[in-house]
Amino acid sequence: AADPGFGLKISPAAILRSLLQQYPSGGQFFLEAIQNADDTGRASKSCAMLDLRKHPTKRLREPVANRATLQNESILFYDDAGFSERDWRSLQFMCDSQKRHTVHEAGAFGMGSRSFFHITDVLQVLSHSKLSALDPDELLGTGHFGEQTDFLDEDLSRKAPDEVAPFQGVFGCDLKKDFPGTIIRASLRSPERAKKCSFCPHPFDLSRAERIFKEFEEALTNGEVILFLTCVRRVELWQWNDGAKEPSLIARTVLGVSSGHKIPEQLSSPMEMRRYLETFKNAEEPFAALTKDLLGAKAAPPKILDLVDMETEFASTGQKVKSRRWLRFGRFSTDPETVRLGAAVSSVPVVTLALPISGEAAEGRVFTLLPLPLPTGLPCHLNACFRLHDNRRALWRLTSDLEGDHHVWASWNEKVLSSFIPSVYAEALAWLASHSEVATAYGHCAWPEESKTERDFQTILNPLVASLNERLVLAAADGKLVKPGDAVYFPSPTSPLSACRQELLQLCISAGFKAVDPADHVVEFLHSKKALTKKPCEWVLNDVLIKAAPKMDKAKLAPLLVAYLEWVGTWNDADIVALGGRMSHIEWVPSYDGRARTISDSFDPEQSPEALGVVQNRRAKISEVMAAAGVKADVLWRVLRLCGVKKEITWEDAVDESGEIIKTKDLDRGGGLFCHINRHQSHMRGGRVNALKKLSQTAWVPARGPATDPDHADATELLSLQAIFPQASHKVVWAVAPTLCVQCEPTVKELKPARNIESEPGILVDQLCKLSESATSFAPIVPHVRAVFAALSHARTVKEVIIPVAGKLKGPKLASMLLAFLEWTGSWKEPDIKDLGKQLASIKWIPVEDGSIRTFSDTFDPSSCPEAFSVVKQRKAKMGSLIEDAKLDADKVWKVLILCGVKRELTWEDAVEEAQAVVTDKDMPRAVELFQHLNKQNSHLKGGRAAALKQLQSLAWVPATSPSMDPEAQKATQLLALKDVFLPSARKFVFAVAPALCIDADPTLLELRPGRKVESEPAILVQQLQKLADCAVATKDSKAMTSIVAAKHMVAAFGALPTSRIISEVILPTGTSLTGPKLTSLLVVFWEWAGSWKDADIRDLGRKIAGVKCIPVEDGSVRTINDAFDPTNSPAVFNIVRERKASIDALITEVGAKAEVIWRVLHLCDLKREITWEDAAEEADTIVRDKDLPRSGQLYAHIDKNHDKLTGKRAAALEKLQRLAWIPATKPSADSTTEEAKQLLTLKEVFAPSARKFVWAVAPSLCASGETKVHELKPGRKVESEAPVLVEQLRAVTDSACKAAGKKAVSFASIVEHLRAVFGALTPARTLSEVVIPAVAKVNQDGLTPFLLAFVEWAGSWKETEIRDLGTKLSDVKWVPGEDGTARTISASFDPENSPEAFSVVKAQRAKIAPLLTEAGLKSDAAWRVLRQCGMKQEITWEDAVLEAEAIVKDKDFTRAGHLFAHLEKQHSKLKGARTPALEKLQTLAWVPATTPSMDVAAKEAKQLLALKDVFLPSQRKLVWAVAPCLVADAEPKLHELRPGRTVEKEPQILVEQVKKLAGEGKVEASMLEHLRAVFAAMPPARVNAEVVLPAASGLKGPQLAVFLLTFLEWAATWKEADIKEVGRKLADTKWVPTEDGTSRSLGDSFDPEKSPQAFSVVSRKRVKIGAVLKDAGLKAEVVWKVLHLCGMKREITWEDSVEEAEAIIKDKDFKRAGVLFEHLNKHSKELGGNRTSALEKLQSLAWVPATAPAKDPAKQEASQLLTLKGVFAPSARKLVWAVAPTLVAGAD
Repeated sequence: AADPGFGLKISPAAILRSLLQQYPSGGQFFLEAIQNADDTGRASKSCAMLDLRKHPTKRLREPVANRATLQNESILFYDDAGFSERDWRSLQFMCDSQKRHTVHEAGAFGMGSRSFFHITDVLQVLSHSKLSALDPDELLGTGHFGEQTDFLDEDLSRKAPDEVAPFQGVFGCDLKKDFPGTIIRASLRSPERAKKCSFCPHPFDLSRAERIFKEFEEALTNGEVILFLTCVRRVELWQWNDGAKEPSLIARTVLGVSSGHKIPEQLSSPMEMRRYLETFKNAEEPFAALTKDLLGAKAAPPKILDLVDMETEFASTGQKVKSRRWLRFGRFSTDPETVRLGAAVSSVPVVTLALPISGEAAEGRVFTLLPLPLPTGLPCHLNACFRLHDNRRALWRLTSDLEGDHHVWASWNEKVLSSFIPSVYAEALAWLASHSEVATAYGHCAWPEESKTERDFQTILNPLVASLNERLVLAAADGKLVKPGDAVYFPSPTSPLSACRQELLQLCISAGFKAVDPADHVVEFLHSKKALTKKPCEWVLNDVLIKAAPKMDKAKLAPLLVAYLEWVGTWNDADIVALGGRMSHIEWVPSYDGRARTISDSFDPEQSPEALGVVQNRRAKISEVMAAAGVKADVLWRVLRLCGVKKEITWEDAVDESGEIIKTKDLDRGGGLFCHINRHQSHMRGGRVNALKKLSQTAWVPARGPATDPDHADATELLSLQAIFPQASHKVVWAVAPTLCVQCEPTVKELKPARNIESEPGILVDQLCKLSESATSFAPIVPHVRAVFAALSHARTVKEVIIPVAGKLKGPKLASMLLAFLEWTGSWKEPDIKDLGKQLASIKWIPVEDGSIRTFSDTFDPSSCPEAFSVVKQRKAKMGSLIEDAKLDADKVWKVLILCGVKRELTWEDAVEEAQAVVTDKDMPRAVELFQHLNKQNSHLKGGRAAALKQLQSLAWVPATSPSMDPEAQKATQLLALKDVFLPSARKFVFAVAPALCIDADPTLLELRPGRKVESEPAILVQQLQKLADCAVATKDSKAMTSIVAAKHMVAAFGALPTSRIISEVILPTGTSLTGPKLTSLLVVFWEWAGSWKDADIRDLGRKIAGVKCIPVEDGSVRTINDAFDPTNSPAVFNIVRERKASIDALITEVGAKAEVIWRVLHLCDLKREITWEDAAEEADTIVRDKDLPRSGQLYAHIDKNHDKLTGKRAAALEKLQRLAWIPATKPSADSTTEEAKQLLTLKEVFAPSARKFVWAVAPSLCASGETKVHELKPGRKVESEAPVLVEQLRAVTDSACKAAGKKAVSFASIVEHLRAVFGALTPARTLSEVVIPAVAKVNQDGLTPFLLAFVEWAGSWKETEIRDLGTKLSDVKWVPGEDGTARTISASFDPENSPEAFSVVKAQRAKIAPLLTEAGLKSDAAWRVLRQCGMKQEITWEDAVLEAEAIVKDKDFTRAGHLFAHLEKQHSKLKGARTPALEKLQTLAWVPATTPSMDVAAKEAKQLLALKDVFLPSQRKLVWAVAPCLVADAEPKLHELRPGRTVEKEPQILVEQVKKLAGEGKVEASMLEHLRAVFAAMPPARVNAEVVLPAASGLKGPQLAVFLLTFLEWAATWKEADIKEVGRKLADTKWVPTEDGTSRSLGDSFDPEKSPQAFSVVSRKRVKIGAVLKDAGLKAEVVWKVLHLCGMKREITWEDSVEEAEAIIKDKDFKRAGVLFEHLNKHSKELGGNRTSALEKLQSLAWVPATAPAKDPAKQEASQLLTLKGVFAPSARKLVWAVAPTLVAGAD
């Protein structure tokens, strides 16, 4: 069943405001929702949905208006675990969550449901059968900040379906059965709601919601949100779009246990931890029970050890993102200090880490089950019960200024970070290292990096290293785990060294070193903490590899040395040379002959002459080794060269090599030797002169004989240098050129050949001819041909080579050769190319289309000449195939050809020749082309212009059409002379004899212009237009052309002459010959064409055709333009307009005209859009005749509104309208809004239209609602002069809304508008005096209240003076209903919203008008404001106070008594009435509430009423509760007359009694401590100490005394030190301090348990034992200890304690304590208090000093006897005279 009292139990607005300001307003509420779900212990899924729907607002519960604002877009949160009763209670006490007292819920660390108020101001929760709302601002008006409804019992889905619509279908909820889950709905706070919200004035708009959803969707990608949750395994995001039938999934994250690895240990998840913690949930003190179990349990609490991964699915893309795999590792602490400190701060001592087991390191964060915005910089996530700042943005950390709880919280966090987490972290890393099958690289990705670790979390690192040093966490190269301190590491700074690192590590293992190879950041971390030995890289080379090299396999040794020698490349040259010396004995360099040689016995394969046989056998063959090792060859070879590898032959080697060449006839080696000597002769050592002499005499130089392809011809013989051309000539003269590798002349003078081309040019002519003749395809020889062209200067090449060759070659061979030459000359300057054209002008070599061969100037460019002409087609150059065959650059070739004179345009002579051909061939298209070409290009044509044009005038070569109706479709049919045709521009409208030319404009060439002109023959246009008009309106079957085509020709004709001529000479003549549709069609086309004219020209056109009847109208006639109406922009309601509307739309469509242009022209030509005054009078006649009431109203309104626009005779028309009875009016009726006019009246018989809402009996039902503008149309009657009619209307309206004669009353809301209209008919003063006051006497009593409420609301806009006058005039009217059912005047009634609710005198007289305001739809704020200004009471008077006090005495109502006391105290200055007599009476009445004696003032209500003289002040009720008043106020009453008579200051003895009662019970409770502190604060410190504490202490004993004094000392901590020490002196003789031996001692005889020397029995017995007392009492330990020290508690032994300890040592024969005492006295003698002299005398006489018996080894000999000081040697002599020396700790005297 529903709980009618459900709701927040405190007013939460102020608390929420503060909380929301502290907490972030981003996506935090997503995490809070997930956290709430997880806290249930039952939910496995948590979802959030963005609901974009706007829900209906009609069928809602009251208050409908406020509930309607919640039906907008919202965010919903869902989990699959329903609310328990405890959850509902926790939700109500949202500002003090019950989770704070549990050990198994995360809610203690979060904001919970409070965060949702960032989004909304009313939070709705649905679970099982209950629908609840949290309403901090009381928008729903329940009175307790919320509501709860059982939607099944209340059948809410039927009674208020719109209200539950937002939940319908959400996650399976149908509201017809119990819903097993929970839905939390937060409707987005709109700007309007935000303005009214008292705790969060910020709107939460849709864009913000979408952005936060998007951010959370991105956050789900890594899946870390639910990493540490105990129950929730699935998180989903949904969106329900407006108009969609169902929601759509956005993203889903699922947490699963990884199945990829098998772990031998038993896995346990966070759920096991939760189950363990839940065993304590029913304990009275859960944290105490947990502490006891952790510290005393035989079985260890559960650990967390499992592997998990997460998969996130994104619905929009179908993408599934798999997160990294995590190891969750955690445990409870069993360290007593950690466990107890956790209990003190209500935090569970458990830490869980999530470590990545593969891939890159994670970006670690802090969690308290859910992530916090605190990055750690660690590669893992930390989850612990940290104590957080209120905004969950930071941890409490220790600083010097922290005190109290904050200091304890910070201490807990420091303990977790510096001790607990490092220990668990080290265990986790050790576990990963030992499970290589689970974690890649032994879990190195989970190791931290100090540089990346955030500063606040670096406190973890040093303790972590210390813990790691005790564990086997690093894997050596042999697979065994070692401790970091036993391991050795060396770097591999290059990739090749890294590649062979495993071999090097094995070498180190073989050499006896525990070499490890962790990740770089692990090495850096451990080395920076001095926990790992790090050797330099050269250590392996010098101390391991070189020593092992002689015994190693050469194939394995070479890659290792190659990798190291590359790294050695960074050394300086001297060090590399020295290393070469150390390696000189190692044979490891592989050679081409298969042997391994030393470095100095090998040739450099890159820098030695590889073609020489003498080198090939000894070249180093290490390229394969380098490639396999991945070393940089250049670096390695630099090192090898510095180490001594050979890289050059000598001159003697060269001579030997040439001998071998001659011997073997090896042409390739000959070329190689030639090139090598030429290039490297300056670097070669040995006898140069003798060697060159031998080389110049022998035939060892390779050469080839004549060949057609020099690039592919090999050398065929060995010749001496005197028999060959230079190497640079081998492409030109290849018959006898050497095939050497170098492409330039030899630098060695002795190697240069003897012959040259410059002195033998004739050989080039022979080569070109041979090339051309022998080539089957020209492309292969083009490079050689170009080489020949370039062999000499340009002038010599043309003159001595090209022209001679042209005389020898013919046909295609010559053309190809010259085309190649012209392409080659493309880089010449233009003058040089043009000169070349002149030199070759007479040579006929260019093939053309007609098959002949022509010169440059007789040939056309095929790509840039006018192709349409036959003269061009025959002479176009035809060289494309030749250019393509030779693979020449066509653009370059044609550029040169054009510069050489090839034609690209006709000449005038060519034009005449072409025209003659046209006449001969009767080729119409060519004629058109020629006409156009000459017209366009005549300025560019060369040749004899005048003669050519003369010939063209006489020839009949111009094409023309025969007469035709459609020139577009008619081709030219004949050739005429120019004198016989019209201009081309006339062909569209003079189509009978127009030329069909392609151009649309007249020829620019004067000589080509036709002879006839339209300008001189306008009659031809009239004829054409008549024919076109016939075509436009002819029937479909008989049309010669379409109307649209005809219209186009008409438009062309209109443009043939100037505007003035076309109207006078064409349009008007045509108009006289045409009628009906033909004329209209013609004019429609003309009007559209004239649309571009200026407005003045169009108006002139209208005047010229004003008499032409050309507009067909709706009644079938044809009218002039100014006698017809615009069909769309004229008042169509009038009969006269409907009959004369223009009807030309069909014709406009038929001819394809633009309607908007036509209507614009017609408007400018005076087409009517408004009626005239004459039309209005004529229309009124028809109205009277037809009795047409609707038309009459429309005519009236139209004239009134548009009178200033009407043309015609105004006066005569208005005179007629005054006489006619054409005004519509209603007969008397109660409902003017639905009653239509029933009769026509003259103006003098009706009221003004503006009065129709309130004087509807005789008001006209006109369209206009205001006063008439036209004076002559104003009705004759006025409300201002007939006020009584308003009084009657008020009576009639009000009576109609009341119940009478058993009939159902009319809804009061329906008449409010009419009442307001009546009130507004006159000025406020007249309305009040002439209408409202008279109506009050006539209105029925049942209707008086709603009538006056409406008037009061309407008066809200009046000035304050007018409103006060209203209150005065209504002061005697009893019309305000009260709660007791009585009607009172305004001044006798209380404001229900702003009056003190607690008093019975107020409740009875509170105005009860809110339901009436709601029913009538009145503005309640305006009504209440007026009523308050009219005198409605908001405060009680002094007389009311006395009445209330008397009623309190009569009813014995303690609650009301407290309220009255507090109210008078707070509001007395505002109370009206007789103050003095009222206060006198209040002094005598026994109406003040007081409690009976009680130990718990907070839990006891007042039991009696006393007079003021019998009670204490309210502020003392916490300390003197035996006879203290239970008042609301905690401070002294400000009102002197209300102050109680007794004070504690005068009666201190009562405080002593209270202390004894409190402490005497023996129970330590927080309330008791609070009361004690209140007692201590009641007086100044000196008085409290002397008059309360000391007397009370004398009456207490044992634990009661200890608790009392400890509480006092804690409270006294704020005193000055001198005052505190004074307290210590006064308590010096009091034995109250409990100590370890079970006795109570004075402070001066007790020791500090933490800061006193622990080793002495005298200290152990007297140590203070108050820890449990402090904890049970909840006292601040650090504060108490500080005071105890100031009061004299000992932290050091005294000389007297030393003597006592020595005596105990002698008694116990404790040698160890004796040594400690001796050392302590020796070290601290100056600091000890007491009587030094007497103590030392006694210590000299006692045998308490330990000594050893005679022994050979004093280090191993313990003391065996106690002697006096005189019986022992000094400690420094114990090594010499150890037979009788003391074994003291100190080694010096």
